[in-house]
Amino acid sequence: AKKRKVEENSGHGHTDGHADMAKENVVPKPSLDKVLAIIARIEISPVEQPFEILGIAAESSNGHAIRKAYRRIALLIHPDKNPGWETKCQEALIKLQQGREQAEAELQRLGVYSDGPKVGETRSAA
Repeated sequence: AKKRKVEENSGHGHTDGHADMAKENVVPKPSLDKVLAIIARIEISPVEQPFEILGIAAESSNGHAIRKAYRRIALLIHPDKNPGWETKCQEALIKLQQGREQAEAELQRLGVYSDGPKVGETRSAA
């Protein structure tokens, strides 16, 4: 009976596991409390402390870490993903973007901004 049910659902007699893998990779939507806590952290963090806004350590940061932190937070607090909180999310997103720009500028000023190797380049000891 189970085999017949699988055939009816999938259109073929076997399962290849792709549907099961897709269910495992689904990231649960963060709770509104978590989103609001992130927004509150951004609101109270001064723009002069961009690494605090991004939630990363300045000492171990590079361009990749800054962009990764920005994308992760921006996806969580995006106004389209938080209906009813659009204004608050938009304000936090603007401040987050300012923090990212300032963090990148600070690393460039210190001469430690690194995106990693460019396409076609390799890391060498030279």
